[in-house]
Amino acid sequence: MSERVRRALHFKVLLGALAACADEDLSPAAVVPAASGGSSAGGESADSSGAAGHAGVSPVYPPPIEPDAVRVVVLGDAGTGSADQFKVGQAMGAVCASHGGCSLALYLGDNIYPIGVSSTADPQLQTKFEDVYADLDFPFQVLLGNHDYGGGFDLARAQAQVDYSAFSNKWSMPGRYYAFSLAGVKPGPSPLVEFFMLDTQHLVVTGDPEQTAWADSAIAASLARWKIAAGHHPYKSNGSHGNAGQFDNVSGNGVAFQTLVQSSMCDRIDLYLGAHDHNRQWLAPECGVEFTVSGAGSTVRSLPGDNPTLFENSEDLGFLFLQLSERRILGTFYDADGFPQFTRAIEKTR
Repeated sequence: MSERVRRALHFKVLLGALAACADEDLSPAAVVPAASGGSSAGGESADSSGAAGHAGVSPVYPPPIEPDAVRVVVLGDAGTGSADQFKVGQAMGAVCASHGGCSLALYLGDNIYPIGVSSTADPQLQTKFEDVYADLDFPFQVLLGNHDYGGGFDLARAQAQVDYSAFSNKWSMPGRYYAFSLAGVKPGPSPLVEFFMLDTQHLVVTGDPEQTAWADSAIAASLARWKIAAGHHPYKSNGSHGNAGQFDNVSGNGVAFQTLVQSSMCDRIDLYLGAHDHNRQWLAPECGVEFTVSGAGSTVRSLPGDNPTLFENSEDLGFLFLQLSERRILGTFYDADGFPQFTRAIEKTR
């Protein structure tokens, strides 16, 4: 039996077992301890698990199924129209279906390679987005990446993607930057989660003080139980683009975005979701925030950096799957075969 078939059978059997006990109170300690899915440079990992999903690596159990959770998938750097992009999309659909469905996807930029689109009628929107995700029954909340600006700063190309929202039932981007919220399974007086969707390319190129002021005010005013920010560029990354303030090894590159994180997000949000580097990472927490990179939507790229991580993988395509409930966020990185490679729980007791 091949390793891939063995993994698939193992995963199917365990999903059935977990579904049977979905109502049980499963703590992070119930998640199988880590077997590195990439390289690790340190960081706290007592409540995390991982496995590479390759031959010679001990199998990792699927994460607990959260019965009262809102489910979201997260990926970026996907828009090639390739067979690999289709494969990741199919895995997303399978994982969502096995958990009872997903509310939406967060699409983290570089939506259309290599230089975005020329208009809302550009056929690439069909071949590199609509066709790829046609079988998924949930909407995509979209933000802009550097390639969506034509690889530089073409405002018309970026605006065409914003405007495309009016022509698609699946694609939603009401502005260059925006916020939206989701209610919990058991709605309360405040949203379960509020997402703050950033235009980090504009921040990197111009500093964008208007967006900076908006983000600071919107985050401060949010009454949501969970606050999650998302942007194309990561705050910290072991990929080739590196860290904010030193993007592409250029001193000062991305400093406005770096400052926004440090002044408006530290100790104020729970999780930041980035992409840009074509790999997947869960960085060691910093300033009260969890930082991830999910940029393996259709291609992968190396991890030369040395930031402390709980998990990193540059070998496999894949995505991040979030289960959000009142008590915790359970985040799992899956590969393009729908195999879970790493799970981390973010608890909230108050």
